[in-house]
Amino acid sequence: MTNNPMNDELNKAKADLIEKMTVEHVPEEPADEVPLIPGAWGVGQVWNKALLTRGERERVPRDYIYASELGKPLVDIWLNLRATPYTNVSNARSLRKFEAGNIFEWIIQLILVRAGILVASQERVEHQYPGMIRVSGRLDFIGGGHPDFEKARTELEGLMLPDVFMRAGRDIIAYIEETYPNGLENKVIEVKSAGAFMFEKHLKSKKGGENHRKQTMHYLVGKNLATGELLYVCRDDLRLMEVPISNPGPVLDEYKAEIARITEAMKSETQPAIEPLIVFSEDEGRFSKNWGVEYSQYLTMLYGFERPDQYVDQVAPVAARFNRVMGRLKKGDKMTPKNLEALEEMKSYGFDPDAIVAKFDASDEEEAEA
Repeated sequence: MTNNPMNDELNKAKADLIEKMTVEHVPEEPADEVPLIPGAWGVGQVWNKALLTRGERERVPRDYIYASELGKPLVDIWLNLRATPYTNVSNARSLRKFEAGNIFEWIIQLILVRAGILVASQERVEHQYPGMIRVSGRLDFIGGGHPDFEKARTELEGLMLPDVFMRAGRDIIAYIEETYPNGLENKVIEVKSAGAFMFEKHLKSKKGGENHRKQTMHYLVGKNLATGELLYVCRDDLRLMEVPISNPGPVLDEYKAEIARITEAMKSETQPAIEPLIVFSEDEGRFSKNWGVEYSQYLTMLYGFERPDQYVDQVAPVAARFNRVMGRLKKGDKMTPKNLEALEEMKSYGFDPDAIVAKFDASDEEEAEA
């Protein structure tokens, strides 16, 4: 892959931006509360501030990786293992989205507990292949066992959850009782929340996120379990999507290859190359922004952007243009002069249009010119 042209024009500004960045607190956002009556109290202001208060673990150099780092850019992992100070931290909105995910995870845990099928939760799992880096992480849940269905129904009624969750809990208990009267095989359940846009992408690919698949496989390998479930919750409409993960299976090969890749890079004292600003996902068959860049805690140091939205504003139109042109190429449409310019631009980013066209998904492509 050749160097991305966008980086050239950003390098000059990097040093100045790094000096201006501070990481001692969550970046402030414009106030989003309606002003209170003088002297009155309100829940909203306290709630919003409470969601920004998080205990951060001390960062020290380490010789192992977290399961949640599987699939992340090598350069970020390399810097993290050396405890290199961040130039970017999660903003208030990102932290609130994270806490929203925790709430959904908690609700699912309550259902599993009251259904009598929670075997373990938040258990640390470590695994290390010979000659490779150690991986450590905390699984969300292990479900299974032989539930007491009557006890499960009684305890569920005492939870005082909203009706939608109570109905789901009752239906889960009834389903398990009818389908698995002799009990359930233990399985890993890894819960992830997503907005509607990302949820639809996962639903379409039927694979889930590559990083999430590898993380789930780590827990299967470490616990020597045969089956797992990557469970996505849509934050917008409460839909659930299950992605089954089998051990052994294709994801095990991804997991092993990822650890080998990371092991090799971490042995070197030379910092790995930065990520491309635009990527082509073979899972989705589309060009897109690179989430490893957008959410990098070294965004300024590595790429010269002060905020994630600045990066997105710059690359999203380029990725969209590549998708439009590739869609036309896939359908056999005549290439316009602008289309041909876009194909040359694609090549300047290191992509081979002839190799990509067979993998490209044009099913959602709108008729448009670059």
